[in-house]
Amino acid sequence: MAVKAEVMGMAGTPRWRDSLLVALFAAFLLLPVTLQILGIGQTTARDEMRELVERPGFPTTLDAWRSFGSRVDAYVSDRFGLRQYLLAAANRLNFAVPLPGGANRVVLLGKNDWLFWRNDIEQHSGLRLLGQWEIENWLRNLGRLRDWLASLGIRFVFVVAPDKSEIYPEHLPDGVPAAPFTALDQLTAALEAQRRFDFIDLRPLLKTAKAEDQIYYKTDSHWNSRGAYLALAMVLQGRLPQGVSLPVFADYRLDPRPFAGDLVQLLGLDCCISEPSGELIRNFPDPIKDSGFKMKDGQEARWIDTTHKELPPIFVYGDSFSDAWLAPLADVAGRVVYRRNDHPLHASEVEAEKPGLFIYEVVQRRVSEAPLPLVFP
Repeated sequence: MAVKAEVMGMAGTPRWRDSLLVALFAAFLLLPVTLQILGIGQTTARDEMRELVERPGFPTTLDAWRSFGSRVDAYVSDRFGLRQYLLAAANRLNFAVPLPGGANRVVLLGKNDWLFWRNDIEQHSGLRLLGQWEIENWLRNLGRLRDWLASLGIRFVFVVAPDKSEIYPEHLPDGVPAAPFTALDQLTAALEAQRRFDFIDLRPLLKTAKAEDQIYYKTDSHWNSRGAYLALAMVLQGRLPQGVSLPVFADYRLDPRPFAGDLVQLLGLDCCISEPSGELIRNFPDPIKDSGFKMKDGQEARWIDTTHKELPPIFVYGDSFSDAWLAPLADVAGRVVYRRNDHPLHASEVEAEKPGLFIYEVVQRRVSEAPLPLVFP
């Protein structure tokens, strides 16, 4: 009996079972670290739709030592093994049983299965207003760009794409405050007071249009094809060569194939949740002859050549919202050129294209960021 008692735990469980349980628990804790060291099962910038934290260099100053721990922690958090699978599991659990505050730092679960960028909430709630110097910086940079384009005979229009939360606040979760005044309101007021900018505020148009049909995706942070078309039609109105106009919406049909937006992909739920793509498909001959994409000095660059050689090019300096404009722009331009606005605009590229119209588009959540300057050789 004494020997048997030694082999058994206090609760009557054999000790080998306890040891096995401890070993399995230790292996579970050490597995992500081991995989990180081996470079296996790590997430990528494409998976998370953002740049991951780079490995911090060895600190050589007192200030660098003070921040070294937090930089190492951020690096490890971004790159531990199985990160994408563990986050997907947590997100699926939170989607089924919502947790207070949500389990995802990027995606906010709204009502009726609507998803939102958490970063949008800063704008919606007025947590990031512009200082006077920031407003003046916007006016100065826009004025310089407008004047330079005018010297080349190029028409300039500036437009802000509203955040999803701006157009559909009724689908935000309860408890998200709405500010009476936002950074976009500040910039709009300053631009309108100047009376020297061709600026388009899309908010009234889109807030009215949503009563007719859905104009933003539920699972994505962007407007859908219908919302993008309405916005582009307003941008182009009165700004194209005489006799040229965007085809009416009925001249296109919508692609019914399933689509999982960026927000549902970030949650790891693209396996289970989707909605119709709604991508525009022409009911008339396609004018696109050639198109291309490249990364130049880290900046995304695209172009489309069309059969409309008699029409001048259109240059778009924008972000992911104006992506949806490129295809329909091919119906009203001889060439469409796109440069991503997260990098400075090089004057030589615009001069080489000689566009008739220059569209500068920025999403609302980036109004609080300083605009990038025009770069000359």
